[in-house]
Amino acid sequence: MYTKILVPLENTPYDEAIIAHVRGLAKLCGASVVLIHVADGFAARMAFAVEKDPDEPARRTHFHLKLVAVTLAWLVTVPLLLVYGFTIARQAERVFDLAAYLTMLGPFVAAVIATKNHRFGWGGAFIVLTLLMALPAAAIFRF
Repeated sequence: MYTKILVPLENTPYDEAIIAHVRGLAKLCGASVVLIHVADGFAARMAFAVEKDPDEPARRTHFHLKLVAVTLAWLVTVPLLLVYGFTIARQAERVFDLAAYLTMLGPFVAAVIATKNHRFGWGGAFIVLTLLMALPAAAIFRF
């Protein structure tokens, strides 16, 4: 069936498995084996993709919990400050300043958390939200 078997090797751990398989095939067919070294290729460059990081699910969960905590704190704190500012007249200006500051700070902190955890899609979304919050923050600040 086969008379010669050409085996390209990349000097990776996968080579041993390939040689073991080809050795058995060559004995079965009575073929000679020619080994050739090729430049470190796809298998060597992509070996990291085969190895899964066991901490990745925990890291992803921790990231989502941080993002949810920051977003919920922002969504609850700003309206509460606005209600507080409207009901207490003597320090309303300071409360409105704080509400305006937190209106911009909440999405920005979420964007920083997302980009630090290499979730650039989420980071971009929160940057857009930060920019969209500039108008409400300016309106609150002028109050």
